[in-house]
Amino acid sequence: MTWTYRPRGSFKTDFFPEVPGPVGTAPPEQAPQLRVTTDRVFQGHEGDALKVFLYYYPGDINDHVRKVRVEMKKRGCTQQLTVGEWVVFLGLLIAATRRVESGRELWDRPQQDRLFREHAHFGRFMTRTRFEDIKGCSTAALTDETMKGVDKWYRFRCGLQGFNENRRRTVRLSEVLVPDETMSGWKPRSTKHGSGKGKLAHLSFVPRKPKAHGTEFKTVCDGRHGVMLFAEIQEGKVAMESKGYRDQLAPNSATGMRLALGATGK
Repeated sequence: MTWTYRPRGSFKTDFFPEVPGPVGTAPPEQAPQLRVTTDRVFQGHEGDALKVFLYYYPGDINDHVRKVRVEMKKRGCTQQLTVGEWVVFLGLLIAATRRVESGRELWDRPQQDRLFREHAHFGRFMTRTRFEDIKGCSTAALTDETMKGVDKWYRFRCGLQGFNENRRRTVRLSEVLVPDETMSGWKPRSTKHGSGKGKLAHLSFVPRKPKAHGTEFKTVCDGRHGVMLFAEIQEGKVAMESKGYRDQLAPNSATGMRLALGATGK
């Protein structure tokens, strides 16, 4: 299912008139990234990858580093975290998703020779001990302690809000919005780490998903450049009944309305 949305002032100029399709449709061999950002142009120069990462960073990176730094100090880490280290840490988290290895294997070199694939060797960028120290305190970056006891999702909601606000500010919308759902997989080591008080606020179970247990998000992506625009946590039946438009529309229709308005900033 897709929604057609025509933002005011978008794609008034057809930079690729020879290509069939709506205004703004680029040839497949050209990187569509140039059509995504609202007020920046990145042309693939050296250092642009980091600039794009920081441009789309969901929130104040200096504030996130400060929070993690405080948490690390509480846990006895004497080496002060820097913004550069935080960026490297996040980069390694992302890079790990593209590797066959996992956990400590990303640092430990196996004894056997590798004929066709090099080892990840993450130790080139950060020691495993330092990575684990940062990882153990990383959730502090997205935690809003002022909402503790008020919001069950106080350890994460401000991070999601930062993501949504960033996308509304930085991403140029096309006329096609694609709603979907996303699962953040969760495999607790035991039942005591499941959902409930002091644990994950709500544990969803969606049988058709590859990872059936976890946190479910309703999301919206742009149908042309593929960037995710908006996400909403699914907090359980009772909590979702109090969300916007539930007093006027059926559950799915109300969700669709919130997604559309959230993605377009209306």
